[in-house]
Amino acid sequence: MSCISHTILEREKRLPVDRPSIEHFTLGPGEATDIDSLLTDGWSVYGVDIERDHALFVWCEGGIDPKDAPFLYADQFEKAERVAVVPLADFIRAGESLPLPEKLGMLYSTGRSGSTLASRIFAELPGVISLSEPDVIIGPVYHRFLRPESE
Repeated sequence: MSCISHTILEREKRLPVDRPSIEHFTLGPGEATDIDSLLTDGWSVYGVDIERDHALFVWCEGGIDPKDAPFLYADQFEKAERVAVVPLADFIRAGESLPLPEKLGMLYSTGRSGSTLASRIFAELPGVISLSEPDVIIGPVYHRFLRPESE
């Protein structure tokens, strides 16, 4: 499977907490990129845009260790050098090839609630990976409230 990746020429958000969007970036010409490389070559999932039917991955020089970023989405936005646009169907297929965690827990909260501190505490536990505010979850949550319950 392939997708299109672009060099980021410029970046701008109206608000620091805007949902991840391709519109936040001015992009160079696109080039075909193998989706499997997004899972192994230092790319990270930046966001899911259900309305536009794609997921966004970003690549940062030296990578970003999601466990060390206090606000993952902010680090991704500021440090990204490339963005890849992946059709949602291909994103889901690629995800199905990844191993499932033995156990999974999720802490989802509003801002200014102490969730970053909680994430840091969880991350100190052996065998626990805790990601602080990955915006990949925001798109589907936001979309859920915009659609009729039947969808």
